[in-house]
Amino acid sequence: MEPEPQGPARSPARHKLSTNQAVSQVKDMLQQRIHNLQRALAGLGEEAAALKSEAQARPMSILTGTLDRVIKMEARERDRRNARTKQRRALNVARRAELTRRLDEICASSKPPGAGRDAEQRGS
Repeated sequence: MEPEPQGPARSPARHKLSTNQAVSQVKDMLQQRIHNLQRALAGLGEEAAALKSEAQARPMSILTGTLDRVIKMEARERDRRNARTKQRRALNVARRAELTRRLDEICASSKPPGAGRDAEQRGS
């Protein structure tokens, strides 16, 4: 007697891609498509010279638009990373300043009254 499966059958796990990986994949696919189009163009004879410019204008326009969007997406991702880095640095500077202020308060409150004056008088 075999145990009955519980719940619906699971599909294979899909890997999530980072933005950089997705952009890289899109670039690779676009480069492959451009290469295929260039190869197809080279295969056409001279009799189809007039047709090839018309036939290839739209795919090239689409590819150009897609590449433009990919470049803009990369720029937005880079800007987001830079903003996060800037924010982290500002937060670190603020935390350091707060820690310095607290340490100064602790040091000032831990000195016995007049301890600083005795050391100054001995040095004179």
